[in-house]
Amino acid sequence: QVRHLKEMQAGGQSPVLELALADLVTEAGHAAAMRQLRAAIAVRVDLARQVIAQHFPAGTRVSDPPGGLLLWLELPRGVDALRLHEACLAERILIAPGSVFGTAGRFPQGVRIGLGGDWGDQHLQALRRVGEIAAQLLRGTVQESH
Repeated sequence: QVRHLKEMQAGGQSPVLELALADLVTEAGHAAAMRQLRAAIAVRVDLARQVIAQHFPAGTRVSDPPGGLLLWLELPRGVDALRLHEACLAERILIAPGSVFGTAGRFPQGVRIGLGGDWGDQHLQALRRVGEIAAQLLRGTVQESH
């Protein structure tokens, strides 16, 4: 009964995938590899937080995800996350506006930034640019793209 409830809540599991994962986590060196991965993620998050602190408008708040690859930003009032998203898209930069994570206009200043994948200098430059655009929106100096 417990297994059935778990499958119903989790949407079903793959026994083959579960066995492969169990095999992976019991391999020699797995713990060391996970420590290295956590350290690399921590460096990436710290770099992103530094860029946000330096290039985003004053008053921008950033979540502190324990071990995660996503940052949640709350921009100051006056910066609409959907407008920021649209302005960034015009420059081929993808961010997730908070409005897609709630209903009825929740999170109008929220932005989710993903730090996964092969992150490098190009991504840090794009994050700087997002901050610059957010500051322009706050000042009312962003040009609308149509």
